[in-house]
Amino acid sequence: MRPRRLLRFVTLALLVGVQGGRAGDVLIVSDEHPQMEVLAQHLRTRANLAAAIVEQHRLPADLSGYQSIFVFIHGALQEPVEMRLIEYARSGGRLILLHHSISQAKGKNRYWFPFLGMLLRPGDLDQGGYKWIHGVSLFVVNLAPGNYVTSHNVKYEAQVDYHSATPGGRQGRFPAFLLQDTEVFLNHNFTDGAEKTVLFGFRYRHESSGVTYMQDRAGWYKPAGKGWVMYFLPGHTVDDLKNAAYSQILLNAASARLP
Repeated sequence: MRPRRLLRFVTLALLVGVQGGRAGDVLIVSDEHPQMEVLAQHLRTRANLAAAIVEQHRLPADLSGYQSIFVFIHGALQEPVEMRLIEYARSGGRLILLHHSISQAKGKNRYWFPFLGMLLRPGDLDQGGYKWIHGVSLFVVNLAPGNYVTSHNVKYEAQVDYHSATPGGRQGRFPAFLLQDTEVFLNHNFTDGAEKTVLFGFRYRHESSGVTYMQDRAGWYKPAGKGWVMYFLPGHTVDDLKNAAYSQILLNAASARLP
């Protein structure tokens, strides 16, 4: 095949892959690409899944063919995109939210937090107010050791004592992995009762106060109509996505058979 024809063929193939998802494809909707480029590479090379990264204004017209859609949006979530992602999940899709896809900026959206069953309260940290702190060390703690997402091919580097401050939360010694120079979100509140299955908690020591926070909020999933929505807290840096345990967890999330 001549070089020009080959280039046209490759370009057309890429456009087709983004415009109409095939069964088995994964779409990543992102406004910060370095971390998601690492994730896409993991999906392609380790899970043999086609993975495309798009920004919100290039969201494909038809989302129904995508096996999973990851969302990594730091800034404003556009309402038409918000509504289409919600409809994708409710129609049987798997929506996987990462890091700041739950953040103060998303509280301005009409549908996002009610759909997720989330609340970020204003106010002081010690009064339950939502806070983000970056440049921290964070243990991500496996609170569901028998779950496929948390356990399949995942190697944990540590065992940590964990005593959740969340009412009814987990207590004991659990597998964990450590992320350095990352970001933690404190005081994510659930508003949907027991709809969520909690997968991960986090353990974080606040340096200035000496207080150790342990909250069951680092990873969960819940039904959404005919489909599912999942959330994982890490993702602040490229190194978060390069972490062997966390990257495997995300591969598991993309393909796990959920109840």
